[in-house]
Amino acid sequence: MEDNEKKAPATTEVKSKVARATGKTAREPKKAELEPGKSQRAPRKRAEPKPPKVDLMITVVNREKAEFYSDYLQEYEVNMQFIVQAHGTASEEILNYLGMTATDKAVIFGIIRQDKVKEAFSGLSDKFTTIKRGAGISFTVPLTSAIGVAIYRFMINQTQGGRL
Repeated sequence: MEDNEKKAPATTEVKSKVARATGKTAREPKKAELEPGKSQRAPRKRAEPKPPKVDLMITVVNREKAEFYSDYLQEYEVNMQFIVQAHGTASEEILNYLGMTATDKAVIFGIIRQDKVKEAFSGLSDKFTTIKRGAGISFTVPLTSAIGVAIYRFMINQTQGGRL
């Protein structure tokens, strides 16, 4: 090799020469310095489970069966519910077509966790077809927000005060 084609000293050799000349010790390079283009990230927090989502379940049944269905829905943790008396307006022809008879109805409003909805609908469907004069209809509407942690915990049936 010729003198003008000498290789440049390695980075660690330069650092050690500087350290000897100045009396300071060379620091170890950080991982981010060794790998260009990669930034060093803070360690990730372990993701906490998200609180369960809830729906408003609305169930319309014959008024005489309202108490039965209200009790039945509690098996699916539908604890916060109220019953409103209603009167159907369908004509006799439509009632016969749908297999319904009386026009005195009850509407049950209840809060149910979304992970329990399918199971509750399956159970209600079975009851609607097997109980005499027990026909009804049920559907849910998603709830997107609630005010107050205590109320939300009650709605999702969480009695202990863990984090949400």
